[in-house]
Amino acid sequence: MEPQKRDLKHPTAQWAEIDSGTFIQLGEVFTVERSDIQRSFLDLIPFSPEQDFTFYELCTGAGWLSRTILEHFSRARAIGIDTSEAMLGETAKQLRHIPTHRWRLEQRNIEEFLNPTGFTEKPDLVVSSLAVHHLFCEQKQQLFKSVQQTLRPGGAFLIFDLVQPRSLMQQNLYARTWNEVVQQQGENWKGTHDPYQVFQQQEWNYYEHLNDPIDHPSTLFEQLNWMNQSGLRRVDCFYLKAGHALYGGYV
Repeated sequence: MEPQKRDLKHPTAQWAEIDSGTFIQLGEVFTVERSDIQRSFLDLIPFSPEQDFTFYELCTGAGWLSRTILEHFSRARAIGIDTSEAMLGETAKQLRHIPTHRWRLEQRNIEEFLNPTGFTEKPDLVVSSLAVHHLFCEQKQQLFKSVQQTLRPGGAFLIFDLVQPRSLMQQNLYARTWNEVVQQQGENWKGTHDPYQVFQQQEWNYYEHLNDPIDHPSTLFEQLNWMNQSGLRRVDCFYLKAGHALYGGYV
């Protein structure tokens, strides 16, 4: 099936199941260096592979991050949330080889977690990939405070996401390097269509097309400050390429 994308010019445009379908098909190509990001998450999680801990993934997408963590940490337990039925279905497929007592999926919105009462269990870890940029500035600040107040001692909050450039030069750099990464990653793609062509035709590069009404990335500088202000410790950026950053803090 040829991937489709919503009409971004429509004033009520929002993430839709056709977007989920495209991202499930081609997200591995569209995401900057996913294999490196997977390894980086594992390096930054403050637990040994044999430790018991519970984590939330806010917006599971296609499930690759929860799968990565659950496979590496043999006693970890995941609670994954997403609004998309397609994404939750794909996540369930990704986790089907893992005992069901170790994971649970819920159809919920990330905005429910702007207050600590959104967490039905107290987590040791909260992770999120390519979701926080859909929140407005004030909502991001609320989320950071909520997570800091909810995490158990010794826990961590780790985010992989788009960040807003602070200058036109920076924007052009992010746009060019994201295009180059997707083009390179798509060279060995075995599907029926060219991922880079889809990426271009459907205007997935935020830094070239600042016209998607559901995208509200904040600068990395702002978000690190908000994390510090929330009470998280050892806040830092651990990876940055093509406008995609892995950043977070600890309690």
